[in-house]
Amino acid sequence: MTTITKEWLQQTIAEFENTRDDIPFGLDDDDAKILLVLKRALALLEAEPVRYLNKFSGTCVTLEQQPNAADDVAVYIPLYTAPPAAPEPETGPCTK
Repeated sequence: MTTITKEWLQQTIAEFENTRDDIPFGLDDDDAKILLVLKRALALLEAEPVRYLNKFSGTCVTLEQQPNAADDVAVYIPLYTAPPAAPEPETGPCTK
């Protein structure tokens, strides 16, 4: 199984953006969608939990309230905000 790392995503995004900037009309639709998906995947990897849900009591806590919550996976489930929407792909002067 292949692991997708944060570093790989950052490098691949940079390569797509460099290619986009070098092409007069930008990326084609498929490549623009791939770039968008890569950016969303990176945002998910960089996301930090905002709270932790206790599986047994149903109580939500922060790390300030319960410092070991991030490490105690048998008791706590990390909760995240919805990832921010990635910007729409840039389009050139000629669009379909």
